[in-house]
Amino acid sequence: MAGIEGGEIHEYTKFMGEVRERSIDRMTAEAKRMGANSLVETRLTASMVMAEAAELVAYGTAFKVENVEGKPA
Repeated sequence: MAGIEGGEIHEYTKFMGEVRERSIDRMTAEAKRMGANSLVETRLTASMVMAEAAELVAYGTAFKVENVEGKPA
């Protein structure tokens, strides 16, 4: 993230990295809660919602992988 003068805003960059990690953790926890053991086609989308606020949306497809005998892979 660059400021008006073109320099990186280190605090904002760090914050957005932490938000990404939390979003992935939440998505993984929700998939496990639903009985899934895998996630594919995951996406993270960030957008500005106000002058000084952004949102991050994480989504993907959760599913359960099993081997031929029907046991978890």
